[in-house]
Amino acid sequence: MEEITSSNRLAYILGIMATSVPALYLLGYFYHFGYLEEYNLPPSLFRDSFEGYLISAFTFFMQSFVLLLKFFKKTPLSILLLILMIWLYGLLIAFFKRLKGKTHIPTNKLTNCKTYDFIASPIILVLATVSISYLILVFIGSLIFGILISWAVGHQIAQQEIKNHVDCGESGSCVSLTPENGIVVQGKVIATSNNYIAIYDGNTVHVEFIQNSKLKARPSI
Repeated sequence: MEEITSSNRLAYILGIMATSVPALYLLGYFYHFGYLEEYNLPPSLFRDSFEGYLISAFTFFMQSFVLLLKFFKKTPLSILLLILMIWLYGLLIAFFKRLKGKTHIPTNKLTNCKTYDFIASPIILVLATVSISYLILVFIGSLIFGILISWAVGHQIAQQEIKNHVDCGESGSCVSLTPENGIVVQGKVIATSNNYIAIYDGNTVHVEFIQNSKLKARPSI
């Protein structure tokens, strides 16, 4: 019995991992897409690797947590509303569990009936099908909602960076890029790929070829 339970748990964990990795990839992809879109950069020039999109997904979760903290700080009443919603949700679950316990009918007497399999089996099958369909719909809906949120958070983070941009003379975190034409570009690196690099100088986003370009950076103090 314990071996069956352990195998079920292992299958459950593997199932979660199998579905979470593609979901994280999509979240990271659309976060990256929204970030580049705010800078008016074509995502086709700055495609990331599979691991890069997974890292972007974790960045999305971290940035979302920071944005939520800022939102709760500005509107303390929302914290009380969130706590109230969680409490009501828990109360609803407890109510249905208690209701289920009161209305539970022993099935040992029904199983002796010849018509039990004919009546109960289709009902159980329908309930199982509805439950699975419901879970699938919830998963798809949550994934679509998460994709939209990740895209919006990418836009929001880029907007904050543009708004809070500091000139290179006042900040030591800028980089200097000297492409083949010899014109030095200074600013913040916002995106890179195998062939291109994008630097924002506070007014314009410069996209240059990495090949035959010199990049200099000084550590921020």
